[in-house]
Amino acid sequence: MIPKEIAEKVSFINTLPQSDLLASYQKASIFIFPSEWHEPFGMPNIEAMACGVPVVAARRAAIPEVCGDAAILVEPHVEGLAEGAEAVLEQRSSWVERGLERASQFSWKATAEKTRGIYQELLG
Repeated sequence: MIPKEIAEKVSFINTLPQSDLLASYQKASIFIFPSEWHEPFGMPNIEAMACGVPVVAARRAAIPEVCGDAAILVEPHVEGLAEGAEAVLEQRSSWVERGLERASQFSWKATAEKTRGIYQELLG
């Protein structure tokens, strides 16, 4: 059971409709993604970063590659997640900046520019 003083400040969310995601990210102080599944990408991490929310994520599958040094990566157990959350909250603004920078690398504009560069290279 979660102590009352903590329960009032923390939300555990399983799934949300797509239409509620932006508002939920914008209300968050920190985003924790404790996936034990072998994530092929981990889009929620990038979405949170793009909204200026610091991320603590499981060190699993593609998540480290996708998040780079813009998230605190931990083992998905209570102790690891708690330590990651504490670390983010101690230096929140630097994690927000890192996340925004990292998320911009996955924007449609950045993706289109990378794709164009690949085609130009292939075509000579």
